[in-house]
Amino acid sequence: MTYQGSVFQSATAWGTLTQVAAPTAPTPVLRGYVDVISRLHGPLTLYGWAYNTAASTTSIPVEIYVGGVRGTGTLVATITANQSRPDVNQAHQITGNHGFAWPIPTTYQSGTYQFSVYALDQSPTPTVRTPLKPTSITLLAPGHADYCKNHGPCIAGHGDCDPVTPSQCQSGLQCVNNVGANYGWNAAIDVCEAPQPVVTTRTETIYIRATSPPARPTSSASSRPQGWSTTKPTATTTQAVYRAPRDPARRHAPQRHGLERAR
Repeated sequence: MTYQGSVFQSATAWGTLTQVAAPTAPTPVLRGYVDVISRLHGPLTLYGWAYNTAASTTSIPVEIYVGGVRGTGTLVATITANQSRPDVNQAHQITGNHGFAWPIPTTYQSGTYQFSVYALDQSPTPTVRTPLKPTSITLLAPGHADYCKNHGPCIAGHGDCDPVTPSQCQSGLQCVNNVGANYGWNAAIDVCEAPQPVVTTRTETIYIRATSPPARPTSSASSRPQGWSTTKPTATTTQAVYRAPRDPARRHAPQRHGLERAR
């Protein structure tokens, strides 16, 4: 207790002191929000913010549970909301650092999990523990229809993505339609992939000129020079072959056997 007033003496009475109760510390009111689980700045991360209205310049701790709310879920991390969040400060007219970012362990990146986050007024023995909204945030498994929409921008090999929303894939990737079967998912799932190199083809026509004998035969058999004949080595190619004419004198000359008779 404290007292205020004055003590004085007069001819008739003593003055009195008024008893005044000591001021009490403001009751902590914890505020905050779980924004998203995304790869906005690289690794898959749970983002949010929290602060104590009774001490808005001070960063406070937060607890993270997986598999349910406190009491049913498992406490997996206790971190401090001490990252810069100018948007929060401007919206709530406060100062200090009140953001938090918790990288999702690889253990939880391949399935569907529920996370719950609580703000604490102090640690290690908090007097106030407040669940942040949403009281449960779901991390979807890759291949889910809303995976890149909720947790993007997606890395290569993750989907489902929306081809008309390029921002759902990380820079340098594109959303490819109906390739989910390549990753063990439904064939209709669209997946973020690296662009395939463009392959160009060129067709060239090569002309070959063959050598020919001295006199080129014509198509008419009667106009061919003596000694020309045609053969067809294939069904589609006609080839001209030159044969030298025989000597008529040699053709009818008698053959001589043994020694010539003496003339």
